[in-house]
Amino acid sequence: MAAGKDFVDMCVICKQGVSREDMDYQKGKVFHAQCFTEHGNTVSMIDPEACSP
Repeated sequence: MAAGKDFVDMCVICKQGVSREDMDYQKGKVFHAQCFTEHGNTVSMIDPEACSP
């Protein structure tokens, strides 16, 4: 990741840092847009609201 970009979080797929301009936020998880496009369907999407008491 190049210096000067806004770091957001770690990508769920590749475990690398994600900048704000490269991120794709889906159902409470942060991905690189490309990682989500290629592998997003392999990640279990748990709805946190379904787990609340």
